[in-house]
Amino acid sequence: MAEVCERLRSSEVRLLTLTGTGGTGKTRVGLQAAAEVLEEYEDGVFFVSLAAIIDSTLVAATVAGTLGVKETGGQPLLESLKDYLREKRILLLVDNFEHLLEAAPMVSELLSAAPNLKVLATSRIPLRLYGEHEFAVPPLTLPDPERALPSVEDLIQYEAVRLFVERAQAANGDFRVTNDNVPAVAEICHRLDGLPLAIELAAARVKVLPPQKLLERLSDRLRLLTGGARDLPERQRTLRSTIEWSYGLLEEGERTLFARLAVFSGGCTLEAIEAICDAYGGLPVDVLDGVSSLVDKSLLRQEEGVGGEPRFVMLETIHEFARGKLEQSGEAEDLHRLQARYVIALAEEAELILGQLEQGGWLERLETEHANMRAALSWLMQHGEAELGLSLAAALWPFWDARGTSAKRGGGSRGRLRRTSRFRLGCEPRR
Repeated sequence: MAEVCERLRSSEVRLLTLTGTGGTGKTRVGLQAAAEVLEEYEDGVFFVSLAAIIDSTLVAATVAGTLGVKETGGQPLLESLKDYLREKRILLLVDNFEHLLEAAPMVSELLSAAPNLKVLATSRIPLRLYGEHEFAVPPLTLPDPERALPSVEDLIQYEAVRLFVERAQAANGDFRVTNDNVPAVAEICHRLDGLPLAIELAAARVKVLPPQKLLERLSDRLRLLTGGARDLPERQRTLRSTIEWSYGLLEEGERTLFARLAVFSGGCTLEAIEAICDAYGGLPVDVLDGVSSLVDKSLLRQEEGVGGEPRFVMLETIHEFARGKLEQSGEAEDLHRLQARYVIALAEEAELILGQLEQGGWLERLETEHANMRAALSWLMQHGEAELGLSLAAALWPFWDARGTSAKRGGGSRGRLRRTSRFRLGCEPRR
């Protein structure tokens, strides 16, 4: 809130767009920020909701209706809007712009005509207008799952946990957070990525399920998290509907890439995406363009990986949705096998280096990719690919031994995991 208000008060910022995945709280942040700066706009702050609009040509009429502006003297409505705003000091909060981006240039026209106008927009996708400043609304703060849980009093200080407790008590007046149920509450918030909408939908279930039982059912969170308030838009009443809304904004090639990205666990590099998701060159979108678009549309997050290399990660709630799309595509088996071959090649390359003094960050790289390697190993064993599984386990043994993550030191001989054959990355997968 402090950062958003600071940007709104800056003379250099005329258009500020709050971006983020569905359910992350962009509208609430926008409304609160508008309230914080209300006194600074002598001609008012106006909320323009575009959620119910499906035709981009109606955006100007919607803005005009909010401001009470009508066509006069036969001139176009947009010109009437410009005339009305030209001398006024106004803040427009334009909510849910992502599905009407064809109308975005109108915002630039209004800003050019009215020097004292500012626009605060919310959108899952940046408007891509000259002079636009973007602010990615982050998920709520979470306790670190790798550390021992603090006391109940300290846990409540985390935004995600506090929101869960508040909404759970609203649904069930008898609910109390205790030492017995607080670990489950913290884990629920972590599994839901700190997304406010998901946490609210989960907390509402406390009316019939205690947190421990609720946690057990989160493996199918998209089916569980339904029943949002009736006065919310339909797309915000279930977690699946919220993600479907974003998915519906994708082009065909982007949808294909989105589904294929579900094969990864714990994120991936651009190199891995190119090697696995476009192994045969048939992806109907350029990989870099597709990844950039998914980041812009808040379905993928970009983080800094080893050595500053970009790494792309899905929130787990979105990942579950993408896995469903991958299973429906019929490509899941081929992609899992390609991914397994990729991580085997990576692990074998690392194996040759780990015994040397100059390891070049390979331990850190393997640590980063460990979730992908565990997922690949699990898939290989579940699908009877023992030979490939042995190759991966053998290549990973020095890493496991160094990190102590899998085998006890001195507890066995690496020779027992002797590699039976090598595999070339990019081989034609078995049909």
